[in-house]
Amino acid sequence: MPTLEQLDAAMSRPWLQVPAVQQLGGGHLSLTDRGRPARVVGADAAVYQLRQSNGKVLALRCPLSDTFTEMYGVHYRALTVGGGLERLRLEPGWLAGNLRYVGEGLMIPRREFRSSGHPVIAMEWIEGLTLLDTVQEACSIGHHQSLATLAQEWLSLVAGIGEAGFTHGDLSAENAIVRRDGRITLVDYDTCAWPDSVPASTPVGTPGFVHPRASERTPAASKDAFAALIVYVSLQALAVHPGIWERARAQPARTGQELLFSTRQLADLQSSPVFAELLRLEDRPIQPLLSALSAVCAGAPDAVPPLEVLAARASEGPARTRRSEMNRAPVISAAGGIARAGRVDGNGRQSNQPVAPGLASIPAREDRRAGLVQRLHAAVAAEDAEAVAEVWPELQGDPHISAIAILVADILQRRFGQVIAEALRRGDDETIVRSVQEAQDAGVAVTVSTRRAARAAARRIRLRERLAAAIEAGDPTTLVALARGPHLEEIQPIDRRTSDALARAERRMELDRALQAGDDAAIARAPGSGATLDDLRLDDATQARINLAVRRTEWLGLVRSALRSRDAKALDAALQDVPAGARDRLSQVERSRVERLIERERSVRRLHRALADGSDEAILDAVTTVMASGAPLPELIDWEEVQGVIDRISLYEAVREAASTSPPDDSRLARLLPAARLVSREFPALAGDLDIDELERRVLRASHLTRVLDALAGGNDEAIVAAALPDAFGAMGSLNAQQRARVEAAVSRVGRR
Repeated sequence: MPTLEQLDAAMSRPWLQVPAVQQLGGGHLSLTDRGRPARVVGADAAVYQLRQSNGKVLALRCPLSDTFTEMYGVHYRALTVGGGLERLRLEPGWLAGNLRYVGEGLMIPRREFRSSGHPVIAMEWIEGLTLLDTVQEACSIGHHQSLATLAQEWLSLVAGIGEAGFTHGDLSAENAIVRRDGRITLVDYDTCAWPDSVPASTPVGTPGFVHPRASERTPAASKDAFAALIVYVSLQALAVHPGIWERARAQPARTGQELLFSTRQLADLQSSPVFAELLRLEDRPIQPLLSALSAVCAGAPDAVPPLEVLAARASEGPARTRRSEMNRAPVISAAGGIARAGRVDGNGRQSNQPVAPGLASIPAREDRRAGLVQRLHAAVAAEDAEAVAEVWPELQGDPHISAIAILVADILQRRFGQVIAEALRRGDDETIVRSVQEAQDAGVAVTVSTRRAARAAARRIRLRERLAAAIEAGDPTTLVALARGPHLEEIQPIDRRTSDALARAERRMELDRALQAGDDAAIARAPGSGATLDDLRLDDATQARINLAVRRTEWLGLVRSALRSRDAKALDAALQDVPAGARDRLSQVERSRVERLIERERSVRRLHRALADGSDEAILDAVTTVMASGAPLPELIDWEEVQGVIDRISLYEAVREAASTSPPDDSRLARLLPAARLVSREFPALAGDLDIDELERRVLRASHLTRVLDALAGGNDEAIVAAALPDAFGAMGSLNAQQRARVEAAVSRVGRR
């Protein structure tokens, strides 16, 4: 079975999901002040109200329990044509009229675009209170005789349905409605039976109306007999002593559905304080009924005598009701309750005791109703739509005006049609909603398109109200949700104040998201063009955060622009004033590029300073640094000077390299030293630790040694002596002993010659 929420959703779209409405002759469902379907919810069903253009008001009962099976469908279909039951629905009104079962009267959407059908049980909508509520109202204002009248009406009902062979199966004070005229009508026919019907499965019953030893196998007639006795005894007892009602309600183990006795008390009446208090009421006709109740509770659940038999036995004694109590005449109110008439004094005059608040007597109400009927007839004759609309709500459903109900519907149809059409033309949403509601309350059949327009108008009204409330509360979250919703365009154009508020809300939401994400670019962008921070109602900390984001964003723009153009000067200037945390916004690649570009700029500056100072070492170091950094050499550099520096330094490096080899590269030194001698005269500091003179002597000594060795190799004494002497650079010291001996021998022989 559907849930209550699914039923409400379906009843909100009866033209689409409740085919029973059309099958029953059309009409509209009553709504609450909030535009939701009006309903009464019981233990196993929800009841909605359908008002029809002919003045009828139907109750649509939708089962909620999964125990409502197809067998109940067969049961209700048979009940609508049950033989002999029609007379119970007519003049006595003991059963509701207009009963009809619609097997698939309500459709609930399911998966894959399918719908499942569910039953709807339609019947007469009975205006009035439940018997339980009516009793409570009567007891609260002490109406003895009115309770006695209800007891007699109950006795008549039980006797009448018994004569027709009708059993209810779950009689209780909540399954009985007291009509406006005082008649009692039974409702909820799930468990009822009648002659030739298929026996229905019946539950044990309602607490407080069930025999202590009853079960599901107890015959329905016996269950009804016991419940009927409980109601009758309770009404008669309260008619004698209405003050016991509150004490009975205060007893423990009660569910709130009972009259005087709870299930626990019925199981042990002798221990019941309520029963004991009633027994103390001497010389009252209630005593035989109390004795009968005690005996029935002690007996078998299927041996309960009919109520009319027990009532007849109790009434065989003399009536002892006090005259002072009989002077309290009962009056059934228009609301289905009891109104209190004034007392009659000793002179036969009615006292000025006030009628209970909210209750009016039948004569006064009927006089007023007759006047309204006369006014309605006159208004219909004159086709006075305003007068008809004014009077109709109070007479709607009255059988005395059923003959002109169609004329009334036609007049109201035209009146509301004109009003609604004009409101639609003007775009007056308030009038559209109000007029459509009034039309439906009056029973006017409203077209699907008009209902759709009314729902759209109501939606626009709610949207405007939510916008106004959000603007007043300064709620940007709600404003943004409304602005981004699907229906904002329906209320266009909106006023300047609302437009500005929505724009501010959008900016504030963007700002909040940017602040949460820590996105400087989004923070700086969030206030929007032309917007001031004051417009967004920001605190000082947030304003400071926005200012920092703006500065960091601008700084990052300068730095990245300088990196793209390799503008070291612009980059250096930006680095002189770095906003807090701005460096951290650069990527690792960007930070590396910044460092390289700055280092290039610094190396070029050092080169210029070195060129100005004339230091070869500084110049060469600066040139090396520039080239290592990848920076282009300055266009205005003195390339000849730089080349001279490079040449000189390269010369001395070559000298050092030749001198440091082992053995020293004397031939290379011989080629380099003449140039090195010249450079050292102009740039003496460039030689550093090199001793040019010593290097020259070493080269000469090596050359002399080479000549001596060549002569020794030739073996010619004269050539040896010529090569060896004079020994100006100490070459002889480099010869070994054998070589020196040979030179000495050659010198000796040449000298003797």
